[in-house]
Amino acid sequence: MNAQKLTYGRHPDQHGWLHLPETSPSTRRPLITLIHGGFWRQVWTAALMEPLAHAFTLRGYAVWNLEYRRVGGGGGYPLTEEDLLAGMTLQALHALPSIPKTTVLVGHSAGGYCALRLGAALRKRHDSMHVAGIVSLAGVLDTNEALACGIGNGAVREYFEALQELPHPLPSPIQDLPLGIPRLLASGVDDDTVPMEQSERYCAAAASIGETCDVLFKPHVSHYDVIDPAHPVFHDICSWIADHS
Repeated sequence: MNAQKLTYGRHPDQHGWLHLPETSPSTRRPLITLIHGGFWRQVWTAALMEPLAHAFTLRGYAVWNLEYRRVGGGGGYPLTEEDLLAGMTLQALHALPSIPKTTVLVGHSAGGYCALRLGAALRKRHDSMHVAGIVSLAGVLDTNEALACGIGNGAVREYFEALQELPHPLPSPIQDLPLGIPRLLASGVDDDTVPMEQSERYCAAAASIGETCDVLFKPHVSHYDVIDPAHPVFHDICSWIADHS
């Protein structure tokens, strides 16, 4: 597996790792863009998604594993989201002839929030990188409810603390509806880190305005099982991506 580090800014965290399969990626397969979680905090890095990056390249996909500024390292709202948009519109990435012009955004935990917010931002820009689908893996999808419930021991408040005053409602994937992009929401029924209710609330909000989301709610699946390529849920995720490519 070949991996290349590409930078999109001057900060050490403004970079990503581009993974290419041994053979040239098929133009019929989208670029898989990975966005890690960790409640937007500095302690977690893109290394969390490297096993998934390797697994996707073995299936013939090119993978863009994005790093970004996080809380405690110069990030937080809105800088984190600005970084992700910059990473997706990086000219050096688009200029590579082997890179598909269609992507599926795959985000875990707080990265699920980021993936849906990024998808909305790219759609508004009418960017040359078309978003074919978004996969939220145990995503934080209703920040207002997450704040009220204290998910991540105050992570939501920390993420938005750069704002002079917390607005109501908070910026949230729910506020970006309708989105108009196919979505898969995967979550463990027994996830006690980011409860499945986060995905359920997003689905309900989408349904209330006539949009549907595909769901993959599995019993006996933990918060980190959804990013384990050895877990059966990975096969289900790959099948959904193949069907929406």
